[in-house]
Amino acid sequence: MTNGWGIGTLKTHWFLIFVFLAVGGFLSVGISFLRPLEYPASLKLDVTFLNSDQDVFSQAEMVQGIATDFSNAITTQDFYDAVIASNSDIDKTRLDFDAWNRAVDVHLIPNTHTLAIRALHADTAQAKLIVESLASIFSNASWRYTEMRDVQYEVTSETIIGSIPSRPNIFLNGFLGMLYGLFAAMGFIFIRSEQQNLRHRFIHEDF
Repeated sequence: MTNGWGIGTLKTHWFLIFVFLAVGGFLSVGISFLRPLEYPASLKLDVTFLNSDQDVFSQAEMVQGIATDFSNAITTQDFYDAVIASNSDIDKTRLDFDAWNRAVDVHLIPNTHTLAIRALHADTAQAKLIVESLASIFSNASWRYTEMRDVQYEVTSETIIGSIPSRPNIFLNGFLGMLYGLFAAMGFIFIRSEQQNLRHRFIHEDF
């Protein structure tokens, strides 16, 4: 490594590093606001087995299977059409099929028989409608999307509307922007230090 490049150089250029960090962070956050902020709506759906002689471990595997079946089902055009048709208040013009696949999620809460259902939308009212329609279809027409029978589904929580947008992740984007700014600052300082070292070398060689 060339003389003059190291911790001392970084300390000398702390203000330049700060500027790069600030610019990187502000740019990333600013770019994040170019797309609509999407807020989450979520609720919980409890799974109960009826007339089941299965042990606890078998039931846990069955619940995981249901969660997998539902998670796969929501990505299909058939399920998307069912949700749109289930509630006329859902604005299809703002939620096409591609956006749908990025907006909905179903997963099993670890060590429980409870499914967590979540939907993202720029309009919190729309997010609420979507997640409640998902739960309704799972509860009333589960036989269309899983082979598990003798199962009862019950919503066990009110719909929770998030007050902080989940997408884009402004805090993460800001942090990544600052990280990129740090790398850019280090690169700039390194190149500048090398140029100064070369200039000094040429001057000493001339003498």
